[in-house]
This record gives sequence, structure tokens and C-alpha cells, in this order.
Amino acid sequence: MEQEVHVLRGCSLLAVFLLIVPTVGAREIEERKRPYSSIKEGTGVGNPSTVLKKNASGRRFLEKVLETSDGEPFTGKSTGIVIVTSNTEEDGNTLCIDVDEPATQGDFDLLQAPLHSLIFKPIPRYSSILEIIWSGQVNVNSTSESTWGGFDQQTFFKCSVSQRGETVPCSGTAWIPTIVQDTTGDGITEWATYHGYVQFNPRYDVTVEIWAMSGLETVGAICGDTLTLKY
Repeated sequence: MEQEVHVLRGCSLLAVFLLIVPTVGAREIEERKRPYSSIKEGTGVGNPSTVLKKNASGRRFLEKVLETSDGEPFTGKSTGIVIVTSNTEEDGNTLCIDVDEPATQGDFDLLQAPLHSLIFKPIPRYSSILEIIWSGQVNVNSTSESTWGGFDQQTFFKCSVSQRGETVPCSGTAWIPTIVQDTTGDGITEWATYHGYVQFNPRYDVTVEIWAMSGLETVGAICGDTLTLKY
């Protein structure tokens, strides 16, 4: 009789163990399905600080990023200068740039595509507020039907402004946010836009750089995008 009891107890424990394992596995799969909303969320590593320290001479050549919400009009001084550059071919046809260059953020391997790198010398009498407007067609596809979540099936937007060796992210982009995400698994094509600001010193050259980023399991391309700067 005692032997029979031991056998039954052993079966009961085994049954409980088998029930627990699939539950934990399902939870892990569910967590993997949740896509990151930004590169920073996934890696813990974002763009440089939004507030620059003073340099050796004690002067701050590039001020902090304005706390202006993306898409809201700036109510300061009217725009005096407009600079526009676009990724189009010589005959005017749309130029597509693949997001396929190796990149890293923290311990993560990603892909990126440099979209714009524009250097200009401001006119001092105009505003020290640089308005940055970007728009383009974003194509997103996954290379694996089983991949869903993390950095996959989405494209991220990275924007920075540099001056005198100092760099800050454009407003609202410190976390390198998602701009287009495919939730169907069939791929997606969308028109994306960004509108932000940075405060700068109009006495020195300014560099504005725009990148698109994605995960290794994502096929991404940016087509016919345009960068407009106003100050």
C-alpha cells in the first residue's frame, strides 16, 4: 500500500511540473512579441544628453534641445532662412536607400542607413532656433515569418545636430523612436514625418544628420525623403 501511495505522489508532482513549463514558455513568447518603441528601450543606450556641458573656455556653443513637442509650431521669431535637400535622382525620380549598414547600440547589433548629412554656416542676424522637418516613404518587411517583436518589423528615426564638436539629439528623438511599424506580418509602406527643434549658436557652422535604423531581421528602405531646415 505504501508503495502505491509513493507512486501516486510521484505522478502528481510530474503532472504539476508539466503544467508549469508550457505556461512559462508561453509567457516568454508573449514577451518576445512585444516590439520596442525605441532603440533606447531595447538597448538602454540612447543619443547624447540633451544638455551640453560648457567647454574648456566656459562657453556653451550649442544650447540644450528645446522642450517643444514634435509637430507643434514654434511661436518664436519668424523663419528667415530655408534649406532643403532631398534624396532624388538627377532626373527627379525617387531614390530609395536600404537600411543595411551594420551598426551597434550597446550590446545589440542593428542596421542603419545615413539619409542626410548637411553642413551649413548660419547668418548671425537670424534666429538661433533651428527648425527641422523630415518626411519620407518608409518600407518595412521582415526576413523571417517567425520573428515578431523586439527590433523587428519596424524602422527607427535618429536625428542629431552638431556644432563645435558638441552633439545633441533633435527634440523628441533622444530615444531613437519608431517611425513605422508593421503589425500585419505582410510588410508595410507608409509616409512618415518628423518636426522638431534645436537651439544653436548662429555664429558657428552647424551639422545636421539623419539616419534610419532597424533590427537585423528587418528589410527596410527609405524612399524619396526630404530634409528641410528653417532658422
